[in-house]
Amino acid sequence: MASAIAEAGLWILILSAALVQSGWAGSATGCDRTCLEFFANRYLAALVAHDKSGVAAVEGVKYTENQQIVPLGQGLWQTAVEIGSYRIYAYDVNNSQIAFMGNIRTTLGWSMMALRLRIKDAHITEIETIFPGVRPAPGPMTSARAPVG
Repeated sequence: MASAIAEAGLWILILSAALVQSGWAGSATGCDRTCLEFFANRYLAALVAHDKSGVAAVEGVKYTENQQIVPLGQGLWQTAVEIGSYRIYAYDVNNSQIAFMGNIRTTLGWSMMALRLRIKDAHITEIETIFPGVRPAPGPMTSARAPVG
């Protein structure tokens, strides 16, 4: 067990050094705009790769999808195929949070999604996703009309 803790500590040091050298590290406790966007893009890439190991999250991170607590790696993680070109980022540097809104293709088709991540000490500490599902018919997309995905 001690070797596992030492190995985890080593990986944290390596990641921290890489973030600093790349300019992605924020303050000692927070994350600047570049850092926040890095974490959001890394998260989205891991989502479509169906590889939660690609997410630098604290152990037991709280992940919600459509206001329901879901184990990380379940739900949208199982059906995501591609993040589209429509992307909006909103930065909250003071609280080390980033919001993303964009389009996503799942195994059922295209939809919109919203994501909020909170970063602390180079780890994601909160993940909140809103995914209304694929639009069932022509017309406006609302969560009331969309199937649960």
